[in-house]
Amino acid sequence: MSKHAFVVAISEYSNSDNNLPGAKEDVPTIMPVLSSYGFNDIEVIQDKQATRENIIQGLNNLFKDRQPGDVCVFYFSGHGVMFIQKNDSENQDSNGQYEALVPYEGTESSLILDNWLGEFFSNSIPDGVVFWGLYDSCYSGDLYKDVILQKDEDEQDQIYEQDKTLKKKDIVKDLMPQFPQEKSSKQTKKLIVDDILKNAFHFGAADEDERAICKPINGKSRSVFTWAIAEVLAGAPELTAQEFEGKVTNKVAEITKAHTPQLIASPWNKTQKIFS
Repeated sequence: MSKHAFVVAISEYSNSDNNLPGAKEDVPTIMPVLSSYGFNDIEVIQDKQATRENIIQGLNNLFKDRQPGDVCVFYFSGHGVMFIQKNDSENQDSNGQYEALVPYEGTESSLILDNWLGEFFSNSIPDGVVFWGLYDSCYSGDLYKDVILQKDEDEQDQIYEQDKTLKKKDIVKDLMPQFPQEKSSKQTKKLIVDDILKNAFHFGAADEDERAICKPINGKSRSVFTWAIAEVLAGAPELTAQEFEGKVTNKVAEITKAHTPQLIASPWNKTQKIFS
């Protein structure tokens, strides 16, 4: 068995108005966690490297040549957006909207739609490979993130919370995002619940109608979900997926009531040890 991870974290976007200063700590926070659980093949891309093309290439690399029993983790920290495409009966999701990860470019054509990810995972994860998706963004039920920004130079030592929800109006309008090729494609969550992705775990920072946020923690702007994961997994305890969800949820609640982490997995998988 081998363990592989692909880590994407975006704190600086092409449009600086969309920057996420609170996400700067996410890579140095998540990397020791992964290393402590035996992940020694970890690809990391950040900020301007985290384009749509590079994210998709990294996902392809994550699953290439994997064997049954291998474990793969995809970690994403950055913006998400709710994308509504009207008058599109062929592509539109059944609930009338898509949720999307927002790469560095921040354009419509760069968005990575949830249904596109679902189709990709269902076609790309080899049989017998265990997959964990960790999403520190809102709409991870439905994907976006609030952020902490610093005040002006006269108040630069005071860190505060600011709602920076990335909405569709903040996305640069160019070409349409890439829709799934199969009309019946489902979100990753639905594929897991329907047992199409048999060894998959989808752990998002927030329920679909909640905000994932960054807040000051010990004097630093931090992504609360990622911070909570690191706190819970310090020392690499042997936890079941269900225990992991409960402890992370309780840890997040120590900092904020704004969102509740959500773990999607088949009931029998929730009794399995994490990352194994």
